[in-house]
Amino acid sequence: MRSRVDLLAELLNLKRPASEVTKELAPLGWDSDEELVVLTREHLGAVLQRFVLGTLNADETSSWAEAIEGRDDIGLQKAFEPLLKQLLFELANPDITQELTPLRAETLIRDLR
Repeated sequence: MRSRVDLLAELLNLKRPASEVTKELAPLGWDSDEELVVLTREHLGAVLQRFVLGTLNADETSSWAEAIEGRDDIGLQKAFEPLLKQLLFELANPDITQELTPLRAETLIRDLR
């Protein structure tokens, strides 16, 4: 089994479906005394860009954000923490925020710059 840090990095970079990585992470739980990896603007922007290009669909993008949101072992880039938290919430909860469309994704990418 790969290390927790390796699995978290794989999740942030969406190297394979979030559901596969979260299955491997499940025995380790969501709680942690420390942040083992950090989500950056670049991670979020790369996932949104993949959505715009059509290599990810809205459900896959939402599943990725949901797998990250609220994990104690994943920190957020300090200088952009409020923005990253807001965007993760939006992407993870399209039913109560707004549907992810290519136009919305492009707007979010601009916001991340």
